[in-house]
Amino acid sequence: MKKFLLALALVVVFTCLFVISVGAETPALYITFQVKLAGESDYTTAYVVNPESGNPRVNLTFDFYSDIEFTKRIDKSQITVLDFSGAVHSDPKKDYIDRFTTADPSLFPLCEEVKWFSRKFTSAPNNIFSNWTQLKRFDFGCITSVDYNFLSNTGLEEVVVPAGVTTFNNSVFSGCKSLKSVVFEGGLTSDGTGVFQNCTALVSVDLGNTTVTNTSMFDGCTSLTSITLSPITKISYYMFRGCTALTTVDMSLATGLKEIGNLAFSGCSALKTVISSGVNQEGAVIVPEGVTSIGQEAFYNCDSIKYLSLPSTITYLGPSIIRDSSGLEFVDFNENPNNIDLNNWGHFANCTSLKAVSLSDGIKVINNRAFNNCDNLQAVYLPLNLEQMNTNGNGQGPFDYSEKMYFVQNAFEVRDENGYFLGDSFTMPEKPEMYFMPNNLSRAGGNYSSGTWFRDCIGLNTTIIMPKAFTDSTVVQMFRDTANASNIKNIVYLGDMNNYAWSERNHHINFIFANPLDKDIYSVNFTSFLNNFNNDCYFYFCSTGYKYTMGKASVEAIAATLEENSYCHIVKETRTQDATCELPKMTADFCFCGAYIPGTETPEGDALGHNYTGAYTC
Repeated sequence: MKKFLLALALVVVFTCLFVISVGAETPALYITFQVKLAGESDYTTAYVVNPESGNPRVNLTFDFYSDIEFTKRIDKSQITVLDFSGAVHSDPKKDYIDRFTTADPSLFPLCEEVKWFSRKFTSAPNNIFSNWTQLKRFDFGCITSVDYNFLSNTGLEEVVVPAGVTTFNNSVFSGCKSLKSVVFEGGLTSDGTGVFQNCTALVSVDLGNTTVTNTSMFDGCTSLTSITLSPITKISYYMFRGCTALTTVDMSLATGLKEIGNLAFSGCSALKTVISSGVNQEGAVIVPEGVTSIGQEAFYNCDSIKYLSLPSTITYLGPSIIRDSSGLEFVDFNENPNNIDLNNWGHFANCTSLKAVSLSDGIKVINNRAFNNCDNLQAVYLPLNLEQMNTNGNGQGPFDYSEKMYFVQNAFEVRDENGYFLGDSFTMPEKPEMYFMPNNLSRAGGNYSSGTWFRDCIGLNTTIIMPKAFTDSTVVQMFRDTANASNIKNIVYLGDMNNYAWSERNHHINFIFANPLDKDIYSVNFTSFLNNFNNDCYFYFCSTGYKYTMGKASVEAIAATLEENSYCHIVKETRTQDATCELPKMTADFCFCGAYIPGTETPEGDALGHNYTGAYTC
């Protein structure tokens, strides 16, 4: 009874002081709210008091450390619920809090639930509840925008974001290790970075009508298994990076998707299926039509992807988009008419299961390491409009060490009429005896002094015919080490070569120059490029008399250099249009004299439209 009377007296005293303070010339601003204590079912009223100090424009500061008072003596550490939903402000004209101080979680170690204000306080300040690992539930109340780290590293288990919330700043929920479910009843129109980054227990996400995502939104969410994208236009950088359990992404609703950012799905080792346009095939990533850009390493190290379909709208592929994805077997470029920017490096490098690639005809440049170390790559169709293949400063070319690789003259399909990949029913195109490089291929290399196109590509056991447009190969050792298994039979140059640079360490190759320029043919430093040749490489310099005649002085100058190496041989005869050829060690039934192919017809089904007139039998 004495305790009750004492408590009642304290309440009366406080009430009197409160009435006095309100009536004073410098009134105190305060806000009341409710708290619930452990073991109690009823709420207790609390309030925050801040004197204005005579300045009417100074508003209430919510200080969790010192300003909270209660209508009865309680222990803050026993608070389990902070309920601001029915908060009342002492000045209805102001009705807002000027500033919140960040709350140390140790002040409320048992607080599991927070209910935000139901009116006026629409912006949630930064860091307020960061590191409240005991916090399991949060009610957004009237919030429309959330500042950075507002609820980061908390113990939240599920989040329902009301339709009124449209803006998240950076890292709002990052590091919430217990968060399992997220539902957007509306959707975001503005989003910061890393909103759900490293929420390692997150398994279910409903993005609602979200139209904007930002960098690292679900980066490191290692329990997320599937997600349906909302109508977004961009999958941002690192959005799903390291989501190692993610198997399925449905992009069917993202009809306006234009861009997949850098490392968007990098390290998603379980990713098997990306659905769009009604095609749902396990193991197939079907990038939606309308996407124009896929950034660097977007699907890097995604080992479970077997098939990649690129839309006909794609114009840019960043470096290493699916590099080191060991399960990739087929890539479909969908007859893309665009000049896809492959002027980056390593797009499909180290994809050791890749079997065949039919590149779209719009591609003009293939850069270094594009298909390096693709151990099982066989048939490759090069684009009709290809102009250049580059190497890098380390001498690496676009197909180095892909030992089984060979070229085919015609494009081929890797999907059926319904858009499904053929998989095991795919029939590998046959390797041709003779392969014409694309007509527009004019040079090798970039701006590097050495390099290769096909280092150790021992599957190129065919005759390679360089087009008339190809006039400069000084920057690379194009066919270096390709003939270790006596594979390349002949390399034929049809054009008026201005500069020559041949590979070191080639074996048993016939280099045939069908139309050399007298003025330039001996200007090359043969000692630099040829002295390391071995194992019987033959050099043939034919001239038809139809366009150029090979001068005797030029032939003798070349011969003098070549014969310094006992493994190199040269045919020192000048040709005329009606002469005959005697080319020793030729492995085919034809020889090359002039810018056409004597003694053979244009290959059957040649898609390049080669037309060599005036041919005669050697």
